[in-house]
Amino acid sequence: EMMAQLNRLARRSTRWLLRSRRSDLEPQREISYFSEAAKMLAENMEDLLCGDQKLQWHDKIIQLLDIGVPEQLAYFIAGARYFYTAFAIAEASEATGVPVLNVAKIYFSLGNELELDWFADRIAHMDVDNYWQAMARESFRDDLEWQQRSLSLSIVNIASELGNNNKAMENWMAQHEGYISRWRSMISELRSTNVLEIAMFPVAIRELLDLSQASEHAA
Repeated sequence: EMMAQLNRLARRSTRWLLRSRRSDLEPQREISYFSEAAKMLAENMEDLLCGDQKLQWHDKIIQLLDIGVPEQLAYFIAGARYFYTAFAIAEASEATGVPVLNVAKIYFSLGNELELDWFADRIAHMDVDNYWQAMARESFRDDLEWQQRSLSLSIVNIASELGNNNKAMENWMAQHEGYISRWRSMISELRSTNVLEIAMFPVAIRELLDLSQASEHAA
């Protein structure tokens, strides 16, 4: 199970690098570029996670410790699913000049507020019957991550002006109350559905894209 978790992280990370860097991929440069964000995540996971994310992280650590996994490894495995966010956080930090830790706080807080982590889990556990559906599932996950990065970037810019992450989040949510209400209604509907069909995911992601575009336009 631990190896499968790390394989998923490696697969997603590899796909991100191949898609984002394409012909200009130089391993040592990428290691240097993303190492700060990755290290920050590993050292601050408990402070960054909130809500259900934090509860699941704690539960996973306890589960691993109970079966004899060494403490350092247990903490690493429990947080592995979140290390992928180092890509988005590092790029948002460079784009805004805001330290990676501050960007990460907004990134994870936004995920908790909009239940993006829950939605990501539903995508990850989506049943697929063939190769193309599996590819669609990976595409949905990539699209969701991109929208969360874009939304976080808008809030980071507000926080840079106000000097307060919480106030920036409050202002942003008030400014886009209509879009956020529609998104939460959709999440509520998805939560009440016993079986999620593949067609539901792109519709939901489109709703999130509308919010992202409105946020960029306002900025």
